Amino acid sequence: MALLLKKKVQEEYSYLQDTQIIGSALGVTWHLIYLIYFAIFDIDILFWFNLIISVPVFIIALALCYKGVLKVPPIITSAEVAIHQVLASLLLGQDTGFPVILFCLIPIGILFKNIRISFPTNSLIAFILFLAISWFDTGQFISYQLPENALKMIKFINCLGLFLIVGLIIFYYITLNKKLYNKQKETSEKLSKSYQELDIQHRNITESIHYAEKIQTAILPEQKLMDELMPEYFVLFKPRDIVSGDFYWVSQVKQKIIFCIADCTGHGVPGAFMSLLGITFLDDIVNQRNVLSSNEILNNLRKELIKALKQTGKVKEQKEGMDIALCQYDKKTSRLEYAGANNPLYHIRNGVFEEFKADRMSIGYEENISGPFRLHTFQIKKGDIIYLFSDGYADQFGGPDGKKFKYGGLKKYLLEIHEMPMGMQKMLLEENFCSWKGDREQIDDVILMGVRF
Repeated sequence: MALLLKKKVQEEYSYLQDTQIIGSALGVTWHLIYLIYFAIFDIDILFWFNLIISVPVFIIALALCYKGVLKVPPIITSAEVAIHQVLASLLLGQDTGFPVILFCLIPIGILFKNIRISFPTNSLIAFILFLAISWFDTGQFISYQLPENALKMIKFINCLGLFLIVGLIIFYYITLNKKLYNKQKETSEKLSKSYQELDIQHRNITESIHYAEKIQTAILPEQKLMDELMPEYFVLFKPRDIVSGDFYWVSQVKQKIIFCIADCTGHGVPGAFMSLLGITFLDDIVNQRNVLSSNEILNNLRKELIKALKQTGKVKEQKEGMDIALCQYDKKTSRLEYAGANNPLYHIRNGVFEEFKADRMSIGYEENISGPFRLHTFQIKKGDIIYLFSDGYADQFGGPDGKKFKYGGLKKYLLEIHEMPMGMQKMLLEENFCSWKGDREQIDDVILMGVRF
């Protein structure tokens, strides 16, 4: 029973399989008719050729395509048709119509999987064989003289066979093209519907993110407040996405101004959530608890973040945190305190560059924490400039070799422009970043704050 079951092929080849099955079955029937015809009129050479070769070839082709083997049947049937028609034309003469049957090779060529090669190849073979018989066969090989009724009968059989083969191919193409058209139409409608759904989802998500941007912008310090509290300054703030994981913050308690830049884990929406936590905790620590020392602010911030994220050091636990550079400037004494979690402070005085290194730990849970954050204190003189920044600027790939800008490049560039007005510095830093990045993707959020005292 298993032998009687048709093996399914890929959907795109199902009509090809069905057409090959029908074609092979017609071939068997057609050659059985030939077999009977040649037996009646004692055409023994063609009788034995059909019995031993033609009929078995089409039976094998039928069995192969029934089992899903679609490459071999067109090859063996093309060969049989070519040999059979040439042999019959030479032995019975061209008046029998056998030379015309050679053109059955053309529609058979369409039944190959690789139609681009098989169709022109079969067409060429058919024309070459037909022309060769027409030009070079003068009847010298005719071995059988058919009576008038036998000649009419074989012409009818050949015309009927040619009509059936051509009709089969036309039916196959009409059916296939209709199915392909319907399938393409159905696929197009599905894609159109999916695109519309995705477009709606994208717009909804984008609208939500833009709303989140408004919330984040509202929480960041207003420019009016910055202008009132800060000396001459600039903030270069370039989120990689609509919302940012970097943030800046400023507050004043009596004569002390506390300001910072921070780089939260991730960017986009996850980073923005972390930035909201950071800003909220800083407001509470400084403005509510009145913690004003830079390193103690970071120590408290670390405790609050670990508590909020429920970080205990367990495996697969979230490792979110933030890197930060935070300063406290006493306007009365001109003393500046700095504490940093991975983010350093650059100080330039009279063209002399100095770097205050950050502690090599972030705000968040870390194994083997070395202790509290260190406090750096130094006296500010008029004209001093400090720079606070995340790693986004230095880590950006670009330039002719596609390499990182690096901290060395940032130091060098800040030394070149530090004497310029702060607004001009911001513009030059942004232009330099865009020029370095070129057409490449921005890999991280960027924040860089400069303050001249």
